[in-house]
Amino acid sequence: METAQETTGYLTTSVRHFMSNATAEVDLPLELSVEEATRELTRAIGLPTIDIENRPQHYELFVRRPDGTAEHLNPSARIADAVKPGETIEPLPEVVPGASGR
Repeated sequence: METAQETTGYLTTSVRHFMSNATAEVDLPLELSVEEATRELTRAIGLPTIDIENRPQHYELFVRRPDGTAEHLNPSARIADAVKPGETIEPLPEVVPGASGR
């Protein structure tokens, strides 16, 4: 039996803005990679493209599951394989270990 998700080619999910905690529903094409979805989402919710030191700001995508767990998503994974209906996704600033804050 096909699900609505398989029929439409899109996943409707919530995206959370990490600074304001505001959420919005979005429709993501199932064939997008997590990396492509991260770019689309950060642009759509208006996250900064540069950091406080005027360098390009990169984001990583996390999924928060209904049971309260969270997981970092592999950038090369497909949305169809990484995110399920009812889960919330959240782009967070990429953290580079050992990077100085100056």
